[in-house]
Amino acid sequence: MQVVGSDVTAVETVADGEADVTGTTVGAGTVPRIGRAEDVELLVRRSARPYVLGYNTRRAYLDNPRFRNTLARLVDERFLGQHVLDGYARPAVGPLQGTEWYPADLEWDGGNPVVPFFGRDGEVTVDAVREAFRDAGYQYEDGTLVGGGR
Repeated sequence: MQVVGSDVTAVETVADGEADVTGTTVGAGTVPRIGRAEDVELLVRRSARPYVLGYNTRRAYLDNPRFRNTLARLVDERFLGQHVLDGYARPAVGPLQGTEWYPADLEWDGGNPVVPFFGRDGEVTVDAVREAFRDAGYQYEDGTLVGGGR
């Protein structure tokens, strides 16, 4: 076993026979190299580390749950998993996804059941977003979102 400095070096080290296995995590962009290399196998396991989007609720506007809810609906988790993380991620509403303790009403069924994305295939529906911010008590001046919602 050998630890090396980059995922590309890890693949090359194993492919060249200099190591049987490396302890270096490889990124999604390196996976095709592994597929093209002879006698090299990619071992995949589910990461225990989720990507989490959080907010500093002590900051202005972010202390408003209606504002945070609208912001959350600007993220297309499915699109990110497929296109940004090259299909090596599955969207989830909570950290217990895949366990017996995960509530059935939070199961991903084509979209986020709590904060559904404002759009489709990574493209935001601007009119829906503007309406949601207005419903949360915010307003627009010359096309720019301004205060309110308190």
